[in-house]
Amino acid sequence: MIVGFAPGGGTDVTARVIAPALAEGLGQRVVVDNRPGANGVLGSDITARATADGYTILMINSGHTVNPGLYGKLPYDSLRDFDPIRLVAQIANLLVIHPSLPARSFPEFVALARRNSGAIQYGSGGIGASSHLAVELLNRAAKIDLAHVPYKSGGLSAAALLAGEIAVSFNTIPSALSYVKADGLRRSAYPA
Repeated sequence: MIVGFAPGGGTDVTARVIAPALAEGLGQRVVVDNRPGANGVLGSDITARATADGYTILMINSGHTVNPGLYGKLPYDSLRDFDPIRLVAQIANLLVIHPSLPARSFPEFVALARRNSGAIQYGSGGIGASSHLAVELLNRAAKIDLAHVPYKSGGLSAAALLAGEIAVSFNTIPSALSYVKADGLRRSAYPA
């Protein structure tokens, strides 16, 4: 099972959760193979080039449908080269901020971002990832300007947020909630 993202992000975690059940149902081992880069394009390209013998499967996320609009030319055709099997999960995002940011509520966060236009950095799982698009939508809706720092996966973005390298991120609820509960990160009241 090829996952076009680094370990630790929502797509990878989902793949690792379903792989054992898939292996049991198929009666053979399922190996999760992370091939991160370019919002899943690298993993998708490897899968598209694989022999069509039923032994290679791709775990994708919404980036797969966004990529044709983001990249001028992909090394594969998103519709022709893949046969969808099943929707596995729908995972919501949560706006989380590093505790060093003095905002304690969403209105305080917006006010802080407006006062510091372009200075507050946010991380995402890469260009075109849902975490990237969510913040860009927030930028427009709230009339703020958060600076984008793309990572190869949501897991790497979450690690950067925990380390204080960035101040803000939309992360999947499963990857962010344990840190919020442990007071490592602060969640916003803004629904994603």
